[in-house]
Amino acid sequence: MSLKYIAEQFNVPARRGVRVISHDGPAQRSGTIIGARGALLRVEFEGESESTLVHPRRKLDYLPEEVADAA
Repeated sequence: MSLKYIAEQFNVPARRGVRVISHDGPAQRSGTIIGARGALLRVEFEGESESTLVHPRRKLDYLPEEVADAA
């Protein structure tokens, strides 16, 4: 499956380079979408050496591009 499939199926702006914030766990983590694996997003979170697979709609906020560009 691809990022295009995920974007269409889950109605989310899933594209490579989109910034996200995960609310899964005790603290928020921010990261960048770097790809997909099956129906999951591959996200590179700040301060972590390996990417993480994340469900496209589970406790995940997508930042608008203009906000991500300012960061």
